[in-house]
Formats: sequence, C-alpha cells, structure tokens
Amino acid sequence: MTVWRLKRGLEKKFHLGHPWVFSNELAHSPKGLDPGALVELRGDDGRFLAVGYGNPASLISFRVLSRIAAESEIDVSFFLAAIGRASELRRRSGLSGSSHRLCFAEGDGLPGLVIDRFLLAGPVPGQDVGQALVVQASTAGMDRLKPLVYEALERWVRADCARGQGPSWERTWLVASDDSGARRMEGLELLPKRIVHSPEGAAAGGLADIEILLQPAVSGRPAVRLRVDLIGGQKTGFFLDQRSNLQLAAQLAGQLADPLVRPGRPLRILDLCCYVGQWGAQLAAALKTSGGTSEGAPGGPPIEVTLVDSSAKALELAVANVRAQGAVAFAEKRDVLESLRELPERSFDVVVCDPPAFIKKKKDLPAGQAAYAKLNREAMRRLAPGGLFVTCSCSGLLLEEDFRESLARAASANEDLDLRFVARGAHGPDHPQLPSFPQGSYLKCWIGLSASTMGLAILFLCSALISCASRPPAAHRPAPSPAAGAVKGDEPAPASALPIVKLDAALLDGARPAFVSHSGAGAFANYVALALPTAPVVWLRLEAERVFGERLRTRGEAHVTAITPPEFHDGLARRLSVRDLEAIAARENLQEARLEPVCLGRAQANVEGRLESAYFVVLRSPDIVRYRRAVAAEYRARAPVGVLPETLPEPLADAFQPDRYFPHVTVGFTRRDLHEDDGAVKDVASCRARFPELDHPD
Repeated sequence: MTVWRLKRGLEKKFHLGHPWVFSNELAHSPKGLDPGALVELRGDDGRFLAVGYGNPASLISFRVLSRIAAESEIDVSFFLAAIGRASELRRRSGLSGSSHRLCFAEGDGLPGLVIDRFLLAGPVPGQDVGQALVVQASTAGMDRLKPLVYEALERWVRADCARGQGPSWERTWLVASDDSGARRMEGLELLPKRIVHSPEGAAAGGLADIEILLQPAVSGRPAVRLRVDLIGGQKTGFFLDQRSNLQLAAQLAGQLADPLVRPGRPLRILDLCCYVGQWGAQLAAALKTSGGTSEGAPGGPPIEVTLVDSSAKALELAVANVRAQGAVAFAEKRDVLESLRELPERSFDVVVCDPPAFIKKKKDLPAGQAAYAKLNREAMRRLAPGGLFVTCSCSGLLLEEDFRESLARAASANEDLDLRFVARGAHGPDHPQLPSFPQGSYLKCWIGLSASTMGLAILFLCSALISCASRPPAAHRPAPSPAAGAVKGDEPAPASALPIVKLDAALLDGARPAFVSHSGAGAFANYVALALPTAPVVWLRLEAERVFGERLRTRGEAHVTAITPPEFHDGLARRLSVRDLEAIAARENLQEARLEPVCLGRAQANVEGRLESAYFVVLRSPDIVRYRRAVAAEYRARAPVGVLPETLPEPLADAFQPDRYFPHVTVGFTRRDLHEDDGAVKDVASCRARFPELDHPD
C-alpha cells in the first residue's frame, strides 16, 4: 500500500476529524498514484494517521476510510461493519420502517458512497414487497471498491432478514447509480443506472414506476406511498433529505388550517420544482388527516395542489401521488426562473420552493445567489396573506448567511406580505453530520408565516387582482353581438334575490398606498389609476368562489383606472402627456377619491369556445368623474387657434367622454379578464351578489 505523509504541523488539524486532505497539505506530490488506489497516511514523524484512498487528479487528494490501524485492511468485512453501524443508527432514529438513506458518505465514514434504501409498497396497505438498494459511488476510490460494497450489502441484507428486521435478499433489488455529475470531477465516466441484482422473476422495468413507503409528515399516521422512477429518475431516484423539514412544515400548516379553511373553498398548495410531488403529497396527506382542519366531514378540507416542474415525466408521477392523497392536482410544466410570473399572485395558502442546486462550483456563487433571490421573490408573490412559506437550498457551497441574504432581497420586494420566518431546518437523521466536516451540511430550509397587513380578524390564504377599466369608447370598441362572444341569459335578478357577500370596509375606506405613475413605451403602458391595498379584496375573491363555485385567477395588481390606455392613446395624447394627467390628479387629490361600492358584478363571455367569467366590485365615484371633467377642460384649454374651446373636437368625443365611466375593482377571473370586446360591460346591470350593508337597485 502506498504511504503518503502529511506536512509538518498539520497533524493537529487532521486530528480534529476532517475526513479530507488536500494536495497542498501533503509533504510530497501525490502524482504517480492510480486514481482511487488505497493509501496509508502518516504524520511527519512517521506515525500512522489513517487509511483511505487517493486521487492525484483531484484537489482532494486523500479521503479517510479509517483512523484505526487495525482496520487498515479495506475488505468486505470492513464495509459490512460500516454498513451495520449505519443501519443501527437509522434504527435508533426510528427510520427502519420507512425508506431512508442507509449510508451518507463522510457522515457514515464512507466518503464518496451513498446508499438509499427504498422499502417497496405492496398492493395491500401495511404490506411491503421488498426493497431496493440504490448505490451511488461518486469518487474514484469508492468506484474501485464497489464490488466489495455489493458483497457487503448482500451479507448485511441476509443477516438483517435473519433478525426479522428487513426483507430477504431474494426480495431485494440492487441498483448501481453511476450517473452523478460529481464523477466528472474525479475523472470518472457517467454511466446509466443498471440493475446489479433483482428478485427472481421480477420484470426488467419493475423499478421504473413503483411505489415506495415514506415516513409520514405527521407522526402516528400510516406510511405515505409515493410512485417513483428509481431507474430514470434524478440521482438515486428520489430525494430523502427533507424528512425533518416536512414534519416542521406539516405542523405549522396544521396549526394554520382552522383559520384558513372556509366552507366550500379548497386550501391551495403551490409546489415549485416539485419533482414527483413529495411536498405536495405529504402536506396534502397531513392536512387531510389533521384534526385542526376538519370541517366536520371525514378527510378534512378540500385541497388543491399546483405542481410545477420542468420534467413532464416527473409531473405525471407527481399528479398521481397528490391525487392518491385525495387532493386535486394541477400540473404546470415550466421553468420556474423564467415563467413563474404567469401564475396568479397572492393566491396560495402554502408555497413550497425546493429547487435543484443552482451552485455547483465556486464560480457559480454570484449567479446562483441571484437566482435564489429571483426565484424566492416570485415565489413569495404567489403566497397569500396569512400563508405558509417553505424555501430550501441544496447548494452546499451556499453558506447559510448567503441564503439569508437572498431571502432578504426577495422579501424586500414583497413588503406587503409581512413574512416572518419562524423555523429553520436541515437534513433528517438519515443524513448524519460531523461537526468537523461543514461540507456535509448542504441542505438549508427556512419556513415562514405571513400575516395580513390589513389587520383582518382572520388570515386569508388567497389574493386577488385588483384592476378596473373605463368603458371603452364606442368608436374604437363596437358594441358586441352574440357572434362577437357575448353570452345571453345571464340576466340580473332583483336585488332582494341576490346572494350576499361580505365586503371589508378597508377596501375602499382604509389607508391607501402612494400614487403610482403608469407610463411607458407600450400601447397599454400609459394610464392613470388609483392605487389600492391588495389584501382587503382577498375575502371578496374567496366569497365569489364560495358563492359561484368557480376557481378564480388574478394578476396581483391593485388599482382603479381613471383614464384608460385607449382613452389616452386614441385621444388625450394629442395635447396632454401622462405627466399632465398626473398633475391634474394631484391637484384634484385623485388618490383619495371616494369610492362607493354598489354590488359584486359578474361578466361572462364565450372565449375560444369556452365560457369565461370575470368578477368585480361595481363602484360609483363622483370624485373620479370630477377628475375626468377636469382633464377634458384642460384638453379644451390647449385647443389650437381656430378651434372652439367649448367643444371637444372630433374624434376625441368618441375616444374620451368624461361622464361615460363605469369604475370597478376586478376580484378575479377564470382564465383572463373580460372587456367590452368580449361583451363585458361592468356596470350596475351586471350585479350578481349584494353587500348586506348597502341598498342595491333592482
């Protein structure tokens, strides 16, 4: 066996327990050794320090296998003893009855070796049909030692079965997973997964779509069954490191469920980078069985899970796993860094953000940290007031403080959310840690709760788009006909017959945000609007869903339009700029204009062969009409020589009529908002529900 010596003065550092030795810590060059060959490490004085394996092509030249001289012979017995110790640690941690990581590399004294043990579910609950041991060797040394590992695993399985603690070898799959990108850094080839051993008579593709048994997120519950692909899936086929974080999140979600759930409204979960849907399925199972979420009916509240991933195959499994827990599943195949903005804002009760590692090398740190900030910023925007937010990073090179900084940047763009982090998590007990080896602590998990910023008595876990528009000019938006998409038969009922919805007075009478300017180069970028707080309309959206039974989307914007983009571009822009309109708004104190609620309106239209709905608060506002008249007066005052100032010159009369104005606040819509082009006129005639505090016209 080759002998290497440590540089003088480094023995003390080595004795602190770090399992690696770098090339610049050796007393001589490591060149000449076959990558992965066994090496005995000695101190400068010649005393034995450890036995391990070396790789002259890697900055990490030496990795420790044993610090005991009597264990210097690395054979099957060595691996059998190490696997036995690792198994006993899992048993004492209460993990032996569910799938777990059997060996966690340096954490179990076997650097470069990961073994995931998946207990396979049988057709009958409580029955297993065997196990799958997936072995991942990511270093040159462990790759050379794999034959010893395989033989040791067979011996361990047989002994474990003889003790009545596990399935027999005849019911065990052994899979080699040599496709990890870490192998390239060791000069190893990436290979497709292969079956080393399989149960007699087992189908060749038996692990491509199989159910595994997982520890439930709520203790005392039955094991959760999840469909996975152990051959075509990522890494070893499934990620087992979130066990403890799932339990933390489930506990907080269960406590929140009572104030969140409303009769007839589902509790909504957004699972970003969902892979096969572990977070969504586990939380759905936990909330369905939580006593705190019961509505008096078995099974708890209705739950909807929106699953987002870039892999169609993973989404297929994720949908099946969520539905198996009695929840409704929606699949969204998309890149979360590029298209997350298309999902509705402030709309999900629980948001989970568990992306892959953005940082693989040190040079990736700046871009990776920015990516975490971007993703979390958009993920936070999807969280409703009062919601639960879970975010993770599995980038080992990203320090906890750097992750904190990314979250701070994300939260600063979501000031209305009032998000407070209340728990932090890491790996589960099947990923044991060495205090001397910080590189083994890669997983970071932060869990936060948001509060309603409007002081509502309850926490609302949904949000809404608030927008409105004036009725467009007839010359530019012709009156619709049935052929243009208008739906007949949605006639208003007398006010006394309308259903009742509740209105939070803070929507119109509460403190408003500062005035926001809307100007730009696009055709729809220039308009004037009153900024409104978002949170108070949450209840209206929930009420609309409860009363009308439709799932509504939003864009997360809060304003009431006073001058629409067409009114500006098609008429007013001839003489007035957006800055002019804003100056008049400041003079007329537009931002504090009084808004009088009339009813909850609904418009419906056939859009591309599908019936779509939009819901909105119909308003009256003499103050805004007064502002619009002031705009018209300013336009007249700027008439060129020869034009009578008493009249609005054509075609402006068609483009902007100050008294023809129907203010409203959009609460939500099924697929997209509806406008007059679709046959939607958002006035008193559209009333479909009433506010009990108000008088409503029949």
